[in-house]
Amino acid sequence: MELKNNTILITGATSGIGLEMAKQLMNLDNTFIVTGRNKEKMESVKKKYPSLNVYPLDVTDVTSIHSLYDRLIKDFPKLNILINNAGLMKIYSIYIS
Repeated sequence: MELKNNTILITGATSGIGLEMAKQLMNLDNTFIVTGRNKEKMESVKKKYPSLNVYPLDVTDVTSIHSLYDRLIKDFPKLNILINNAGLMKIYSIYIS
């Protein structure tokens, strides 16, 4: 896979692993779109890395997913890489007797 001159969407990338992936690939002439749920984190990331395109997304909300899709196909028709870093975590206790 060529890691230059792509349009890359990384979900859940306003902190942690997702943000680090964006930072590592940022200098390879890629267009980056990152998503997050936390408005303050999104504003902070955009301020620190102005070249990132930041969009709100809550992967647990179908309306949010559809809204992002509608915006991205208009704003970034050449989007060609998705790194799905966002998810929903549920904690379960399993007892084995």
